[in-house]
Amino acid sequence: MRAVTQMISRQIKSIVPYKVKTTQAEADYLAFEGKATSLKFVSALPIKGKKPEGLVYGIYEFRGEGTEGGRLILYEEKVLNKDLFGESPKEESGATLLEGISNVRFEYYREGDPDKNREEGWVDEWNAKDEKELPKGLRMTITSENGEGEKKEVSFSLLASIQANRFEDIKTSPLVTGLGRRTIRNVLQGGGSN
Repeated sequence: MRAVTQMISRQIKSIVPYKVKTTQAEADYLAFEGKATSLKFVSALPIKGKKPEGLVYGIYEFRGEGTEGGRLILYEEKVLNKDLFGESPKEESGATLLEGISNVRFEYYREGDPDKNREEGWVDEWNAKDEKELPKGLRMTITSENGEGEKKEVSFSLLASIQANRFEDIKTSPLVTGLGRRTIRNVLQGGGSN
């Protein structure tokens, strides 16, 4: 469990604020959707691939399976320019990360914002379409039996910060775009333009 949660932690810390461009009437949105038992995101670090090959779209999903316990499944594929939330993942593309567990719970840390009358704290769901940003942190709690045949449950929590939680449009000034390299160098050195 420790090895798996370390991999998950590294992938969560590598989440990027990837903006999905839609062809529909709705505006572009950040590709992140967090619920209590599932998480959809874009990361710079794949778990299933042997080597990094660009951004990946990942889904963590807990599935309860009765008395056998449940499974934490990862679906992962390369990010292509398409609506990531428009399709369900193919069942055969899922990889079981943990099995025989009782529950997985995701929580998302929201910063306080007095302008929006919003208090800081942990929330059970995060929709980046509405929030317009990613959460600052993510907490995943895994619950399982203690392995000694008893029904006593043992919890393990993973806490990870999401470094780049906002998408930033990079815009250049028309003045800078129209200047040549020599002119920019002169301006930076205190000289006039030619």
